[in-house]
Amino acid sequence: MDVVRQHGLASSFRRIMQGERIVGEGTVKLIEQSTPCAMVWIGAPMAHHAHGGLNSETILVGGAEPPDDNTAGGQPLEPDDHAGFYLWPTDAASVTLTGLAEGDAVEFQVYI
Repeated sequence: MDVVRQHGLASSFRRIMQGERIVGEGTVKLIEQSTPCAMVWIGAPMAHHAHGGLNSETILVGGAEPPDDNTAGGQPLEPDDHAGFYLWPTDAASVTLTGLAEGDAVEFQVYI
């Protein structure tokens, strides 16, 4: 489902990408390839998630390249936060995810 329409945001946004990203223990980029964008939605996976269901720990979402061992900064995405939240980066590859448990993941949508 397109979360922009679900949450009543301006219809001028167009989804160009969606998916899931396994984070695990450590810090990864949301996506590896530079992707200019206007908005990103990130949420915790629901029970139907293809890689094993619900998260067990909080994932920290940051907007800048953190050190490899960063586990202290970022906006927290709780394991049951299926509604998620929006970020406004100019490049989706600048969004970082720091996981605290192996196998934890996020679902995401990228908009222009």
